[in-house]
Amino acid sequence: MMNTSFEPCRFEPDQSDTTVKHEVAIPKRAGAVGDAGIHLELRTNLFLGTREMGDRILSFLAQTGDIFIPEFFDGGKLTNGSKVKFDPKNLTLPLNVWVDDPHSLGILAQRHNPVEVSIVISASDSLMFDHIGMSVDSAWFTSPEQLRRFVSVAKGLYGIIHANNGYIQNWQSERLVGELTDEYGNLIGYMPPKERWLLKGLFWINFFGPEYVTMFGRDRLLSAPWTKIEELPDGGFLTLISESPFDASKPEYQKRKKALYKYFGDEVFTGSLLPPFRTEGRKKRDARPLIQTGGVRDDIFR
Repeated sequence: MMNTSFEPCRFEPDQSDTTVKHEVAIPKRAGAVGDAGIHLELRTNLFLGTREMGDRILSFLAQTGDIFIPEFFDGGKLTNGSKVKFDPKNLTLPLNVWVDDPHSLGILAQRHNPVEVSIVISASDSLMFDHIGMSVDSAWFTSPEQLRRFVSVAKGLYGIIHANNGYIQNWQSERLVGELTDEYGNLIGYMPPKERWLLKGLFWINFFGPEYVTMFGRDRLLSAPWTKIEELPDGGFLTLISESPFDASKPEYQKRKKALYKYFGDEVFTGSLLPPFRTEGRKKRDARPLIQTGGVRDDIFR
């Protein structure tokens, strides 16, 4: 039986308006779905492709220390595509990579010890939203303290990029809107939603920026059946479905998640209801293809 419901692959980069939407088939694997760890995804329409923003993000990770400092990063054209050792005391090279290619802004970084960690930061001058993604192997989370540290890092990044929204998911047990699974929970395909700005689903932790508080209403968010809710300094909210992401496969967790989807309604996850996104000093929309503008580059910042 194929599951196509709104119950929550990693971040799938948005495509340009000229992309033809179609189902992406993923080879079926027998047995349980693979473990890609605990994954953070943050989305912002604040442009991340400046050297100043890169310095703020990388300096924050360097100061945080431990597994949040990458061991290597992709050097791109500056190093002929080879990986380069990350030196937290000298960010010159990764920052040069950050802004080197205007069509491939950001950085891909990872570490292998003591666990696998990957960090993907994407910035674009043609798409409305930029992204930060971070995945940490589940083996690292051996205590509640490590969960708290990860959430603290997520909150720090949320504040740096003034995110519109985001989430932390247990990749093994939670899916995005549009992902197709078999009866065992294996990811077998992806049907990209037509509306790219919609919420990707509800997950262990959800970040709702101020615009989502306006859209939902403060009282409605506070009254939802979360396990915990915390107000953020910018007026947004952080919400938890359960105390731990490793509860995600448990019946009680799934029951609460179903209740939350019912509470908020399908329109939130189909794109028929969107918030009034902040635009002051931010990107306003996706760029139109050149064919629509007569060959003149569209400016999404105005």
